[in-house]
Amino acid sequence: MDAPFLNAPPLADLQRWLRWIITDPRGVDAALAGQAGEVDAGWIESEPKPRQLGMVVATPTASSVARVGIYASGYFWRLHDALAADFPGVREILGAGRFQRLAAEYLIKHPSRSPNLADLGCSFSRFSLDRELREEFPFLPDLASLEWSIHLSLLAPRGRGSALTSVGAGDWSSARLRLDPTVRLLTTEWAVASFWRRIFAKSRPAAPQRRRQWLLVYRDDVWVQVKAVTRPQWSALLRLQQGCPLGWVCEQLAAESRGSHLRIREWFRRWISSGLISGVELAA
Repeated sequence: MDAPFLNAPPLADLQRWLRWIITDPRGVDAALAGQAGEVDAGWIESEPKPRQLGMVVATPTASSVARVGIYASGYFWRLHDALAADFPGVREILGAGRFQRLAAEYLIKHPSRSPNLADLGCSFSRFSLDRELREEFPFLPDLASLEWSIHLSLLAPRGRGSALTSVGAGDWSSARLRLDPTVRLLTTEWAVASFWRRIFAKSRPAAPQRRRQWLLVYRDDVWVQVKAVTRPQWSALLRLQQGCPLGWVCEQLAAESRGSHLRIREWFRRWISSGLISGVELAA
């Protein structure tokens, strides 16, 4: 048996040390040397002791440090690619180099804590609010927020739906309509909806205008749909999503939209036909 393994440490200790060296934001060489580099000291984790580098066997073509570095590099690029897949518009706007730096800074402050890579970007839009890039791309947080909503809509299971025709006329006022689990509602200060569509279509659009939008994101039988709706419609959908009774929602909608009952009925008909409303709960 090779000498390094005669007094092998407990597996948990070895795993703990490897996790530290592979995920340390300074890189393998700087971490082993104890150098801070450009990384905030508050984000640096202390090295587990004793050091386990001797358990990584060198080869004729690669030292122990180099072999660990291969894993560390692969770990970063796997997380980088996951973020790039979830935020393709942000990456397209920034370009590969600046997106790589933004991803590295994000991972320092928000390291992966979930076994599911789909959770990695949960703080990305809030993080980009604090970046210097917002001066050049002030719409960037809104674009990231939209792309995260699209991501969540893609992951959510679609509702099976239930028959609305079985609801009696006297039950509608107190009924609570269930929105499909894929529905996401968000507001943006920049008109990023059409901007995102052009990016997704591989065309280079002009920068979006600063204009508040109320956005509806949902998934149909084909793909995720992104639609800008009026504020009364958005508010009504939000109230339905929060479980408010249908009668009260309609009263608020009529007051805020100043529209006819026929127009409001048409909205509900469209929401049902689009699959936005997947069920109904009747009061006991």
